[in-house]
Amino acid sequence: MRTMVAAALGAGKANPARSTGPAMAPIVTYAYRYKRPPQRKKAVALEVPVVVKAADPAKARKSGIVTARKPGKQHAFVPDLAEEEVQRRRDAADAIMQDFKRQIAEKIRS
Repeated sequence: MRTMVAAALGAGKANPARSTGPAMAPIVTYAYRYKRPPQRKKAVALEVPVVVKAADPAKARKSGIVTARKPGKQHAFVPDLAEEEVQRRRDAADAIMQDFKRQIAEKIRS
């Protein structure tokens, strides 16, 4: 059988259907190179209320009034309370919790 195939293909010619070594994948090259996106511009602090408009009117959504504010504090202001006021608030919170517990127990029982 081999002699017939060799005779049909011609002596000394390689048989493309039957290779003698491992198939070699073609080398693929491309010119893509990752580029980082450009750095964004930092926001500019405005001192007074200003009407801000887009540079390109075609891309503008709408203008708005921008007001510069002072940065917020870490914690909200907590007033100094008298001991009686603190105790009154504790008692009120405890009464609310006891009421919640009572309502939950009634729902479980029924």
